This record gives sequence, C-alpha cells and structure tokens, in this order.
Amino acid sequence: MMAAMMGRGSSKPTYTMTAQLAKDVVSPYDSPGLLLVSKFDNEGKVDGILLKRLANNLNLKLSANFMSSKTDDGALAADL
Repeated sequence: MMAAMMGRGSSKPTYTMTAQLAKDVVSPYDSPGLLLVSKFDNEGKVDGILLKRLANNLNLKLSANFMSSKTDDGALAADL
C-alpha cells in the first residue's frame, strides 16, 4: 500500500524547502535592506539569492546554484 502511494520505482521521496526573508522594509516602494530567497532539497540542490543594501547607491547580490551535493556541479556569483 505504501509503495503504491509513493509511486513505483522511487526509493526515497524528495523534500523541497523554500525560504524567503525580507528585513528593514521601510515602505512598499523601496527595496528592503536585506532580501533572501532560497530553495533547497534533500538531494543537495540549492538555488538562492541574497540582496543586501550597503548604501543608498550600493547593493550587494550573492547567488548560489548547485544541481546536486557535488560542489563541481554548481556556481557562485557576486555582484556589487
């Protein structure tokens, strides 16, 4: 019965978690001081973006994308 509910051929279920965080929100028209959006699962997949306002005209953007728990299959980027 349990195998039929999980689907045939699947040895383990995949769990995915999504997180969103906004901090230092002054008004709905301004960008927040800190913004984090990420998605990850139990197989090692990670997609995430972090935006941080450093000054009025200066923002930091960090992004991470990994297709599996192998770090060779991923990319990190930083924009200032």
